[in-house]
Parts: sequence; structure tokens; C-alpha cells
Amino acid sequence: MAASNLSDVIMRNTSGSRPEAGVPGRLYYETDTYKMYRDSGSTWEDVEGQGGTSASALDNIGDVSASSPNDGQVITWNSTSGSWTPYYPLPQIVSGSASAKDSHTSSGTWEDINSMSVNITPYMNNSKLLCTFTYTLYYDDTNWGHHATRFYLDDSIASESWVFSKDSAYDITIRHLLTTHAVFTGITSGSHNVKVQWNDNNSGANVSFYQRRLTVTAGQ
Repeated sequence: MAASNLSDVIMRNTSGSRPEAGVPGRLYYETDTYKMYRDSGSTWEDVEGQGGTSASALDNIGDVSASSPNDGQVITWNSTSGSWTPYYPLPQIVSGSASAKDSHTSSGTWEDINSMSVNITPYMNNSKLLCTFTYTLYYDDTNWGHHATRFYLDDSIASESWVFSKDSAYDITIRHLLTTHAVFTGITSGSHNVKVQWNDNNSGANVSFYQRRLTVTAGQ
């Protein structure tokens, strides 16, 4: 006897409610075992060959380490923990920019560059932060000097610093477009602050920052 409509072909219920085989082609999904069977006409054949899983809730899968998935989250196999681990395939990106003149005079100490501070919240532990600072620099005097910039994480962790130097004969009317970057690793989930700082190392340099942008990208 051939199946007459779709409800005769695909059925869902518990394993104890599965009817006798006899209608070839029917599919039966057991809601308590998460297994799919096909009616051969004489017997129910296990389509998957093993226990299935519920696709609607991660907490029904024994080796998944998160029971409440978030939007945009996928899972990847972690051989160290022996479980499927939540993962965000797309990075987070935040940025801050400013164009107004921000002047600094020689002091020999690290100073915050105006408007170059952003907050970012990585989704997962052991994240990485890629920091990029692009800016236009103008020397305000003819003295020999150099300046350094660095990224400062959570007011406690400093990146390497980058030094740009000039001699006393340098044309101070020239503006320099510069870019520096750094990567912080082992970052925990939760809110973090990244800022950019400047220092002349007591070289006597007076500088001004103009068009500038700080971009921080968080990911795995």
C-alpha cells in the first residue's frame, strides 16, 4: 500500500508510539531518542545508524560546553577539553577618531592622546586585541627630538613603543602620516579599555596630533 499523504510519510512521536512497519518510505522521528527511522515495508531501519541529537538546544548534546547559545555563535571541536566549544567567527571592531589639534610639550612622561580611548568587550576568554593607531603628526619647533607612542590596556598593561625622530634641520611645515599597531593576547571576556599615549623621552620635542584614529579588533 502506498502512502497517501505527507503525514503518512513523516511522523514524530516517542519510541514507544512508533507503529508497526508496513508502509514503505515512511519516516519516523523518535522525539525521546532523537533517532530517525525509515519504513522498509517489513521493518523500521535506523537511518542515522546511531543516536541522534536535538538541534534546538545545546544542552541536549552531552559534549557541548555551553547550554545557552548567543546570536552569531557557532561551535568548534576542542580536542584539549574534549568538547564542542562556543566560538564567534566574526571579530568585534570598535574605533574612535578625532581631527582637532591635540598639542603636547616636552615632559618626559607618558601622556594620553586626546580622544584616543575606546572600550571593547570580547565574547570569549583568551581573545586577542589588534590595535591600530593612524595619525598625522606635526612638530611645533625646530629642535632636535623624537617622540614615542604606545597602546595602554586597562591602565595597567603597556605595549611596545614606537619612536619617530627628527633632527634640528627638519622642515617643521611637513606633516607626517604614521601608523602603529600592536597585539594583546590572552584577553579575558568582559569590558576592556585601550588608549594611546605619547612620550618625548625628554628630547625637547613639542608635537601636535591632528587627524587620528584608534581601531581595536577583538577575536580568536
